[in-house]
Amino acid sequence: MFIPDLAPYACAFRWAVPLYAVGWLEHSAPYTRGAAPAELVKKLEALAKKPIIVSMGYHECSFCGYSGRFWDRRIYIPGDGEVFVTPGGADHYIESHSYLPPARFIDAALRCPDPDSAAYWAAMRESNAGIDAPFAPDKQ
Repeated sequence: MFIPDLAPYACAFRWAVPLYAVGWLEHSAPYTRGAAPAELVKKLEALAKKPIIVSMGYHECSFCGYSGRFWDRRIYIPGDGEVFVTPGGADHYIESHSYLPPARFIDAALRCPDPDSAAYWAAMRESNAGIDAPFAPDKQ
């Protein structure tokens, strides 16, 4: 499913700030190429291991057919007054297809706390205009 980087991301949950799509690539659509920081791949892989939402179903890379782990996951990354949503396979695009995400996403991802931590939920609250994320643990 292709969504241009930094396009609004449609979500069933209500947020106080915009959600932006990053890393939703398809072979038929152009994307930015370049060298991303090496630690970004490791960070996204670690975040994909602890997803907030697992529901995207089966997917494989439309560039090479890779169908590895985590494609069914959405990663929510708190930014500055915004939240980024990226697929669990974004690390594959970076590592295998020279995908270069937008700089503000890279910065947010590299400083994103572990999703199992109170710091993550505090960062989500801060990014969401001081309001708990719609799926925060105390909302369930």
